[in-house]
Amino acid sequence: MNLVFAVYMAEQAFIVFAMDKFMKVFFEKRRTPFYIYALSYAVYLTGTVSAFYFLKIPLVNLLCSTAGIFLVTLNHESPVKRKITAVCVIYAFLFITDIFVASLSGFVFSSPVAETDYDAVFGYVAIGLLFYLEAVLAQNFRNIRKESPVSGLYWFSTFAVPLLSVYIAVQLLEAENTGHAELIASIAAIFLLNVLTFYLYDSLSAAYTHRLDAEIYEKEREYYYSQCVLMRESAEDLRAFRHDIKNNLSVLDSYIRQNRTREAEEYLQRLIGGVSDGTDYSVTGNIAFDSIINYKLRKAEENNAEIQVNISVPQEMGIDAADAVAILGNLLDNALDAVSGTGAGRIRLDVEYSKGRVLIYLENTFDGRIDCRNGEFVSVKSGSGHGYGLRNVRRALVKYKGSMDIKYTDTVFSVDILMYAGAGQEKKD
Repeated sequence: MNLVFAVYMAEQAFIVFAMDKFMKVFFEKRRTPFYIYALSYAVYLTGTVSAFYFLKIPLVNLLCSTAGIFLVTLNHESPVKRKITAVCVIYAFLFITDIFVASLSGFVFSSPVAETDYDAVFGYVAIGLLFYLEAVLAQNFRNIRKESPVSGLYWFSTFAVPLLSVYIAVQLLEAENTGHAELIASIAAIFLLNVLTFYLYDSLSAAYTHRLDAEIYEKEREYYYSQCVLMRESAEDLRAFRHDIKNNLSVLDSYIRQNRTREAEEYLQRLIGGVSDGTDYSVTGNIAFDSIINYKLRKAEENNAEIQVNISVPQEMGIDAADAVAILGNLLDNALDAVSGTGAGRIRLDVEYSKGRVLIYLENTFDGRIDCRNGEFVSVKSGSGHGYGLRNVRRALVKYKGSMDIKYTDTVFSVDILMYAGAGQEKKD
């Protein structure tokens, strides 16, 4: 084993540590055991080191590196497009660092498909250290990993810029009339462009997260206000009934004494109708759950929907109001959208708390039209549907180590949720 190969292997070890840090920038949760995670890095090292030792062809090294990085991303729970973006960004930083250091040392690349004779020991050390430093600095970008719903255009830009940067850098290397100083300045500019794109994507992720939090807060206020109005109306109805109870009973007594049974029944029915009777679907004392459920299901009444409710939760159970809004609010919004298109639909909601576990079951009828793309529900009817709301529910469930099971037939859509109430507090602490 010669010195250059030994130093290259050491450089790759630094790159592995740096890649691990980059992965933590892009992804929140790993879905595989540690030994599988370590094995994927071992495969990456084997591929890149073998390509360097036997071939030393830049294009082959590029393919081996990108395939290895993508293999590592498979350990994480995330959409495929985020994994592709991570691969492009990580490799762009690595590739640009590589050619920047090589250019500083005066090395001239001949062709990406020709064998290279680059053997600067200091260069390999510098590449590994610089890439590791870039990964450490990238960890300051904390919003990318949150998977905020950034628009497709911004995602495409983050994916396309590093890819185009690699292409432009290769063209610069092959251009015969590019001076050495111009080449170094151009590579540095490309690197800066990628850093700025990375920064903008992180800032946009933060902005979308703040906007989503603000929307949830507004919904929370709306639900609480509605619950207060509901409670006030019920209290006023009860006070009015108590105030007139003696007079009303006297009238009833008079009807009965005169054997005017029909008038007595009619009067009694009017009294019963004057008392609020069907708007309090949830009376658990848990303000967040009661306000959301009562507010939403009152809207279901307006659509003439048949409503079945069974709520059994304590007043306090370790679930933030904002998360309750995101989960229950979105689920019920989707159900209301679905039944509104069926004339007189049906909604069933069961919420149960037992030993730290919260079980939520929501079932509703719908018109049978549904669109499922890449495992995600896009819409149930034209203009609205379950797709966007269910993505928000999944995001909220992560905090409580929750799971969601979705089933549907031609007429019924159901969502079954399990989450652990204490998990959110543990994560916050």
